[in-house]
Amino acid sequence: MIARAVAGVACALLALGCASSPFMTDAPRPALSPRPGAAMVVFLRPDGAAPNTTVRILDDHNRFLGDSLPNRCFALEVEPGERLLVGWGANPAPLLASLAAGEVYFVEVSLRIGAISSRTSLLAPALAPSQDALAGCTFQRSDQAAGQAWLDAQPGVSHEQIRRAQEVWARYDEAERRRRQIGARREAGAGFKNERSRNSRVASPHLEQPRAIGCSPMTAVFLSRPRWDKVAFNRKKSAAPWGD
Repeated sequence: MIARAVAGVACALLALGCASSPFMTDAPRPALSPRPGAAMVVFLRPDGAAPNTTVRILDDHNRFLGDSLPNRCFALEVEPGERLLVGWGANPAPLLASLAAGEVYFVEVSLRIGAISSRTSLLAPALAPSQDALAGCTFQRSDQAAGQAWLDAQPGVSHEQIRRAQEVWARYDEAERRRRQIGARREAGAGFKNERSRNSRVASPHLEQPRAIGCSPMTAVFLSRPRWDKVAFNRKKSAAPWGD
């Protein structure tokens, strides 16, 4: 809460707007319980690092999932199965998702300020976030239809981003892949459940990326990072959440 308030003040002082997306709107927190036969993925961006950067999330079938904004979260119901998720920021950020029906998964969208641009990573949190941490996050709803229309209008660009993300994934060693896996494969890794996630560096493609006129990266020094891994999230079944 304090971090979001400070970020807003910093942006106002600089007379600039933070990252935004025409495909995302603030919404009540959904019930984190997928409908029968579906899985749910919750994307968490727990701080205001790189406040002018929008990270577009898609999968390796060129399906638009949503845009990740600073200090925002969003949840989606998806079909079970395996897919490569791609964070489209200043660099291609892959994460392998092996999803089972009825389960809820969390992905941290992590940005690290670099000398020239921010570096994006999609990471598997060591522990699911606590209820208090989730309550302090501003959830958003993704307009997947409008986002998909945007992707379909420029298939060459998005498919190239997916190709580069696949190349980055192929270069990762086992340790790097484990930090970027959710679901069955991650849980099968020996001792992996207790590993802590850290930021990583990946090669940067020279591609057009989603942009928004935003705050100066200098505002990131004012922002604190909530510790969402302190208490495990106690998943409770409740009314079905909003869907696609």
